[in-house]
Amino acid sequence: MARRPVRIRTDLEILARSDDLELLRAVQKGRVLRGPTGDDTAIMAGHYLDGDSIRLQLRWLVRDELIVMPISGPPSLAPRGRRLLTVANGEIAAPAPD
Repeated sequence: MARRPVRIRTDLEILARSDDLELLRAVQKGRVLRGPTGDDTAIMAGHYLDGDSIRLQLRWLVRDELIVMPISGPPSLAPRGRRLLTVANGEIAAPAPD
């Protein structure tokens, strides 16, 4: 059975979700830890924010090309994620509706 291609959300859809923007801000500030204490270097180590596992939420952000997940270490913002945070912070104009 073939998998359906996943649709990447538009900029406006992402900007409308405050939980996604807060997670992007946490990634930007380095608050997302690898392992519960931030010192786990295992490839399969989970990612945590304030003690809560956020692996699935991060996968959604990867799918939407907002963050980059290295093999080891914390996630970082992808160019699209950086741009959308500057829009959300009011530093540049929001995209026009499609």
